[in-house]
Amino acid sequence: MEKKFTVERFLAHLNLTGTDATNSLSDNPHEASVTESPKPATTATGSFILPGTTEDACIEIEKLKGKELLAIDTETTGLDPLTDRIRLIQVGAPGEPPLLLDMVALEKGQIITALQGLFGDTGTTKLFHNAKFDLSFLKVAGVNVQGPLFDTMLAEQLILSGLGNSPVNLAALSKKYLQKPLPKEQQRSDWSGELSKEQLEYAARDVTVLLELYKPLSETIKKSQLSEVAQIEFETLPAVVALELNGVLLDRQKTGNLTEKLRVELEEAEAECRKLFGDGINLNSHKQLLEAFRKRGIKAESTSVETLKSLEKKHPEVAVILQYRKASKAVSTFSSKLPGFIHPLTGRIHSSYRQLGAATGRFSCSNPNLQQVPNEPRFRECFIPAPGNKFVISDYSQIELRVAAAISRDPVMLNAYKTGEDLHRQTAAILTGKDPTDIDKKERQLAKAVNFGLLFAMGARGLSEYAQTSYGVKMSLKEAEDFKKKFFAHYTGLREWHKCTNNGTSYEARTLKGRRRLWDNNSTLNGRLNMPVQGTAADIMKIALGRLPGALKDTGAKLVAIIHDEIILEVPEPRAEEVKTILVSVMESAGGGFIDIPLTAEAAIADSWAGKA
Repeated sequence: MEKKFTVERFLAHLNLTGTDATNSLSDNPHEASVTESPKPATTATGSFILPGTTEDACIEIEKLKGKELLAIDTETTGLDPLTDRIRLIQVGAPGEPPLLLDMVALEKGQIITALQGLFGDTGTTKLFHNAKFDLSFLKVAGVNVQGPLFDTMLAEQLILSGLGNSPVNLAALSKKYLQKPLPKEQQRSDWSGELSKEQLEYAARDVTVLLELYKPLSETIKKSQLSEVAQIEFETLPAVVALELNGVLLDRQKTGNLTEKLRVELEEAEAECRKLFGDGINLNSHKQLLEAFRKRGIKAESTSVETLKSLEKKHPEVAVILQYRKASKAVSTFSSKLPGFIHPLTGRIHSSYRQLGAATGRFSCSNPNLQQVPNEPRFRECFIPAPGNKFVISDYSQIELRVAAAISRDPVMLNAYKTGEDLHRQTAAILTGKDPTDIDKKERQLAKAVNFGLLFAMGARGLSEYAQTSYGVKMSLKEAEDFKKKFFAHYTGLREWHKCTNNGTSYEARTLKGRRRLWDNNSTLNGRLNMPVQGTAADIMKIALGRLPGALKDTGAKLVAIIHDEIILEVPEPRAEEVKTILVSVMESAGGGFIDIPLTAEAAIADSWAGKA
């Protein structure tokens, strides 16, 4: 009986547990568009082997078992693993001609089973360039590649460590490390029809170059003292693949209702602005806004958010401009665009995550950028779990302050975290002269602004503006200067860390795990303080992500989103409490061995992203 393709069946295997999907290629509704190739006899040249029968292909796959290193690449009919399909799988081993597997000419089910046996061997290192792409297509095809993994693209990004905009594509690496040009004209050729000699040679050449790159890249990683952090990145890959394939569900009705409300807010804000500044003004022109401010006696050097927020209390007109900008951004970047990212096959949003999207090692996100969704309930309640499921949401508590305590060895901070004291309350007591037990909510908010503001050497003026814009705390310049003196008189370890960092090299910074950031010019003190803290937090997050697939095996939990220090899982409702406990345990243990203070992860079970306050 022919299997029917359904979204539910398709999504069943796209989760963190690595559940097998048998012969899912045969269920592809788009496969009819791929031209069937004739089945010739096995082609063996000096540069590759192209089996003409499934039996020959399985024999060649069997020969590769037990190898210490395999280079793997794929050629596909497009870039979307959810709708496009693998045409060619290339496998290379040292000293052997590359094996090319035509997934149209061969019996897919048998090949997938044979490859699972080969790629599932944990004694073999699997070598990729941009592994996330190939792993995603292989996973959809039914092959769950087991580590250890090595990604030449991620390795090169770690080596470059944030310097410039050097390309990290395979051709660039071939030129840099092998002094060989690597023609890529065939990369965008049509892989759905009969394969040409040029296409086959191109495909074989890619895995050959991968094998040649392994040694110089491995040696450079080791020489740069990046081996440990490279391992963290490679072990994070399976979770990132699952994250992108799983996607997250958007409540279309709530999103539609919110869009209408936001459009009304935008119209009202624009009308109010034009009432104040005239119909002829371009509200998106910085030059025209500054001129309008000048005419009304408002002194502003720029129209940046920080500048405008520092002026809004004194000048209500500025607050109106801020409201207009907020409404405009919400409509243009959130409500009106999000539905366009809903995938036609799954009905979910599948964002793209870059593991090394920031120089500090943090993730970046795009198409759409979920990290920029406003932290307001009305926005976040639009993201929901599938029926019968719950969200389990967990984030780290004060992760950057905890990491800063571990790096600076500040005795007061270390003691506070080891004894479970509230550091914000303690700072508030220092600033106000009160007993910690008498601190109120407003004073604790003041302390949060000071703690996070001064952590990276913010000046008094910057602290005053930061407190207002980020925490709604009004602070005069004199108060900011006074708070800064009191803060560093108490947190002497932080003070000395700032001093030592300022006197040290301005061209390199490292995390506690050895991740580095390089600068080709003199860097700022703020940057050199920020990188080890934010980068170490990124290391911790990625260690947790690397451990999640094994920890969540057989729970049915799916990783659906990560936002900086927050992880969101979609879980069958009966398993929610169990998964919550597992997630917290994995996150809190991720700093073991290099962070000597307890990490705290705060979790909640919710019916939407807004369910965790």
